[in-house]
Amino acid sequence: MTIELNIFKPVEFAKEAIRISQKYSKYLIVDYDLILDRDFFVEELKQLRVVSSETTILIIASGFKPGDIFLKKIVNLGVYNIIISSAPQKIIDESINILQKPRVYRDAVQYDFDLSDQGKRKIKEQKDLVNHLGTKIIGILSGQQGIGATHTLMMFAHHLQLNHSVAIIEMNQSEAFSNFGQVNHHLKALDNRFKFKGVHYFFDVELSEFLNNYKNTYEYILLDFGDYHKVNRLDYFFMSDIKLCILSGIDWHLMQSESIYEELKTMDNKRNWIYLVPFIEKKYLKEMNKWMENELISIPFNANPFKPEKRAKKIFDEILKESNRENVFKKIWKGVIHGLW
Repeated sequence: MTIELNIFKPVEFAKEAIRISQKYSKYLIVDYDLILDRDFFVEELKQLRVVSSETTILIIASGFKPGDIFLKKIVNLGVYNIIISSAPQKIIDESINILQKPRVYRDAVQYDFDLSDQGKRKIKEQKDLVNHLGTKIIGILSGQQGIGATHTLMMFAHHLQLNHSVAIIEMNQSEAFSNFGQVNHHLKALDNRFKFKGVHYFFDVELSEFLNNYKNTYEYILLDFGDYHKVNRLDYFFMSDIKLCILSGIDWHLMQSESIYEELKTMDNKRNWIYLVPFIEKKYLKEMNKWMENELISIPFNANPFKPEKRAKKIFDEILKESNRENVFKKIWKGVIHGLW
């Protein structure tokens, strides 16, 4: 069975439907969040059902509730494999069950009605929480020294610790964590770790040994590599689940930032590294986007890294959400490819 993937980036379903209809596909998983032309989605899905009636279609419609007219239209097209959960692990579990045994109408009847048929009952909106899939490693590289990589990663760590167990490890020789631990009096003599506001800080550690001893202890492990010119073990960065790179957006640094990016992108063939630029002016962000092929995100000014503000929190949540979504699909298709279900 040939498996073709184009599932991690937003797509126009009309174009994909034409391509899919021209070849035999046993399974088609559609994440509605990634559909750009939603106004035409139902009609294009209808045409696809006509020409590819043997294809098992699974629709991930996270956030929708029973009673939504969109779900009713999907069921009326004979598509009964619908997942409305936003939790990555639940999406995986339900997808596995569907791949083993596709659903029939009685499994989807809950979606085949209008809100009016239920007396226009109120459906409480639930907060979209970001869920992790096992221990996740987040690595950050800096294009230059002193442009905010450690500050940004500390903000990320202290946002995560509100709901998760978090460790942050200094992977360079800057001694920033050691100095910080001594200043706030949380670091004991001759120790290489301390805890501050819920985050566990480590320095002078061998990462492979740390992972063997602590990987099941923390939900998130953040790695601060510092200036990439001085990194001894880039392979540790490559193994990170989320790869972040900090560039300077100061006007007199733009040419240097472009040069650094050209060098770094040779190691990122899939262009899945995320580039962050702290408190950049809009005109310079626009300038950087002219040559940037990766996702580029502006990080707002946040003086206190231990209290990330609302805008910064939203950005971190979006980074996690995209990563979780990729992990969901990778786990699903890994099982399909290797015949695990």
